[in-house]
Amino acid sequence: MKPIAIVQHEADVAPGNLEQHLQARGRSYIIKRLFDGDAMPGSAQPYAGICSLGGSMSVNDQLPWIEAELALLRDADACGVPIIGHCLGGQVLARAFGAVVDRSPHVEIGWSRLQIDDAAFPLFADPARSARQASGWGLGLNWYLTSNFKLVANYTQTTFEGGAAGGLDREDEQAFFSRAQLSF
Repeated sequence: MKPIAIVQHEADVAPGNLEQHLQARGRSYIIKRLFDGDAMPGSAQPYAGICSLGGSMSVNDQLPWIEAELALLRDADACGVPIIGHCLGGQVLARAFGAVVDRSPHVEIGWSRLQIDDAAFPLFADPARSARQASGWGLGLNWYLTSNFKLVANYTQTTFEGGAAGGLDREDEQAFFSRAQLSF
């Protein structure tokens, strides 16, 4: 079976649970560590799936690998290869298909319901042990102190249906994080 390609943008934003999931199921994968100088794959055809991880940067930053990653995700779509994007990976995925990714002048408040693609389940999760549905909301605040420096504070809460032993619901997840970001 073809491996899954995992695109890792920064050393401290590793595949974590996804990597453990793939290992537990004997799935092959490769990690392209862009921060270490790994080359972006030129085609999605050799892969069973593409996972684009997060990072502290923006898809709008002038980084040497942005255009190659946009092209890889477009190629994956054209080849019918499943794609998942988390955080920065979600920005890249959105931009690859025409969305505008920009700063919001407003406080970020969101509510969403996770849409599960049954065809992607065997690649990225175990349907017997995963939540049937997830709903979440989040609040984000950005303080742009200069054009190169910002402070960020985010809170998210996710509620699950299923995903725990005996068919019970997983516990709600709540997270608060903050960061200072300097761009140069």
